[in-house]
Amino acid sequence: MPERTSNNASEPAGAAKPGRWHGAAWIAGALVGFLLIAALIDAPVTRALTAWPPAERAFFAWLTQWGEAAWVLVPALLLWAAMRAVWFAKPRFWARWAARSVGAMSGFVFLTVGLPGLASAVLKRLIGRARPWRLDELGTLWFDPVQPLNASLQSLPSGHATTSFAFAVAMVALFGRTWGVVFVLAFLIALSRVVVGDHYLSDAIAGGLLGTLGAIWVRDWFAARRRVLERREGRLRNRFAAPVRRLWRKPVQRTAR
Repeated sequence: MPERTSNNASEPAGAAKPGRWHGAAWIAGALVGFLLIAALIDAPVTRALTAWPPAERAFFAWLTQWGEAAWVLVPALLLWAAMRAVWFAKPRFWARWAARSVGAMSGFVFLTVGLPGLASAVLKRLIGRARPWRLDELGTLWFDPVQPLNASLQSLPSGHATTSFAFAVAMVALFGRTWGVVFVLAFLIALSRVVVGDHYLSDAIAGGLLGTLGAIWVRDWFAARRRVLERREGRLRNRFAAPVRRLWRKPVQRTAR
């Protein structure tokens, strides 16, 4: 019997796959980029932005509150629960399916924002980076890992930046590129965290990346299973957009009569 040969016989034993090298390179590059920003840029940017005139700082202090996860998660969860109640009440066919559609999209937003937000909350407590409040005392590269209760050591990553960028990804996934303007709001909210002195620039960047990549992962998980989203010819499509449009048209038609 001829001996079978593996397709990878020419590869040396224990050789790493190219994909692993790419992943390791990205991680190494991200760490080097973070260290450079933290060591060279974080301190001067923090001092400059926190010294802005009171009017500008007041605006960003007002804006930063909209990065709280509760502003997205609580309405999304309540809307999902309300739509489930409507569904089980068995209204007319079109209203029932419209309720299912709104509920499905609300659940999608809740998970797309909530999962990266949860990851951010866990990571900042595990990493234990000192906040800008303690810049003069500890510098920008002080880490005291596993700090579940000490808020002054929970700087990396920014939870507000994570939430705002994840929400922007969810809106674009559901309603198309015209909602890309939400990324401008996400950027401003991330910037506000530096202006109010709660995070460094590198924290905001890390939170933005975590929110974006985490939301994309959730989005693609839904699309792969044709839950809320699906891919057609390489483009994402909201499967429940049509029933929601019909829900909107019904009251308009009745008013016209």
